[in-house]
Amino acid sequence: IDAPAGFLLEWWSVFWDIFLARTNAKCSDAAASYLK
Repeated sequence: IDAPAGFLLEWWSVFWDIFLARTNAKCSDAAASYLK
């Protein structure tokens, strides 16, 4: 995986976005559609 900002940061960003979507907080459209 070629992650310019680092694999851990990329993973954390995705995790946090999904977590916020599950708690009904403000999240990205991609995370909201993933949970539907």
